[in-house]
Amino acid sequence: MAETTPATKTCRTCGREVRGTSRGMCGNCYRIWQRENFSPNATCEVCGRDYFRRPCASPNGRTCSRACYASWKRGRDWHNRPTDGATLIERSCEWCSRPFTVEKRQVDKGLGRFCSLECSGARRAVPRLLISCERCGRSFDFLPNRIFLAGGRFCSRRCFQAVRREAKLSPEVDRGRGYRSFRDALVAERGACERCGSHEDILLHHRGRSRERADLLFEPANLEVLCRSCHTRHHDEMGHMRTPEAAA
Repeated sequence: MAETTPATKTCRTCGREVRGTSRGMCGNCYRIWQRENFSPNATCEVCGRDYFRRPCASPNGRTCSRACYASWKRGRDWHNRPTDGATLIERSCEWCSRPFTVEKRQVDKGLGRFCSLECSGARRAVPRLLISCERCGRSFDFLPNRIFLAGGRFCSRRCFQAVRREAKLSPEVDRGRGYRSFRDALVAERGACERCGSHEDILLHHRGRSRERADLLFEPANLEVLCRSCHTRHHDEMGHMRTPEAAA
């Protein structure tokens, strides 16, 4: 049986080949390091507190905590070079009017308009529409972009299904894999909107709605390739969608 040679490691301090290391150092170098690096072995450059600094710590920003590091980093760029970021400016939040401080370099970039992420998110929030259910009359909130997806008519699925039962509407034909392959091939063949000539966001439109006439789903004379903008505008003109004004 062949003898195996034990694996060796290299000391990162003296470069000797040894069987085992502690913190990447041989036994002799590790004992020397222990004598020189007992706790505490460094002083925070921000608050002046004594702390234990690990040997693997970055040489830049010798601080005892994240809070002290944030204070030390203010006013420095990616290379830790001093900039005008240490200059703080008093500003008022554009959403809640609360006073706060922000770095001058952030203001020069057009930032520093809001005091927190909550205020920035509230400013970007989309106003909801106040709509009345067509069946029960209950008022409910709705997102504006859902209106263009033929939504916003009923407050719940229960009301929607009740209207379908009362109107005795037949369920829409299943648009499975066969229909999707047929649709993609036809859109790729024509390649552009038949009304405005756009080549972006193309889809297949049925002149006679397949919800009412399932036999017209694959009828070539009933099909038209439109862009999404023309398709939405057509259904809006036909009254299939409605766009109520936003509530004040």
